Amino acid sequence: MFMTPRGYPVAIPLEPGFGMIARIWKQDPTKDAFYFLKMVEGICDLPSVVGFLSGLGAMFAWTNPFAIAGAVTGGYLLGAAIGAYMIPVPFALLRLAVAWTYFSGFGVLFLASMGLVLWRAGIWGCAGYALGVAAGAVLQYPLVRIPAGRRQIRLAGHPFRDTEFAFLNAYRVLSGRVGLSADESAERTESGGTAWEECLADYATRYPEAVARFLDQETMLRLLLSR
Repeated sequence: MFMTPRGYPVAIPLEPGFGMIARIWKQDPTKDAFYFLKMVEGICDLPSVVGFLSGLGAMFAWTNPFAIAGAVTGGYLLGAAIGAYMIPVPFALLRLAVAWTYFSGFGVLFLASMGLVLWRAGIWGCAGYALGVAAGAVLQYPLVRIPAGRRQIRLAGHPFRDTEFAFLNAYRVLSGRVGLSADESAERTESGGTAWEECLADYATRYPEAVARFLDQETMLRLLLSR
């Protein structure tokens, strides 16, 4: 298992996981492990991103608090479905979701959203927006994520969490953008080492604080010395 820069756990073994990341990285060095794992975080945060965009559209179309609440809830469910069922979306939306991850989790985005709703729809609009956020955050599990997990059990024999779905989705998106087929296996590099180890070592060299979340010091030292 490994983690994203913000600590989202991805329950995939290091070798196949970083082997998939390495294939993207070897094809396009600008898309390194940090880039890939931030994309994973962005896909995980799609419910709140799409919920915000839906609420934004609703508050400029109507000022009815129930319409705003319904739009935000629907956006949360759509964002969760995009990640859980790997629904193709414009890459610009994923870029926005990645940018969102740099500010989410601190309450700043929610407060900014509430300020915008207060300006446009008043205090009852704020109540509707907050209700929509709460309802979407709760309902995405029984309506989207749990059914998607059961479907995955039927197909693969074991469940996937949100971050594993996001990881596979990120690989599907980025492999297509660099011209790779999504089902090819990781390959060995010409240097004789494995591509996944080189990719992980590069990540550990440039972002040691992120790698320290999931690797012990001895393994990190070995990776850094191998560079």
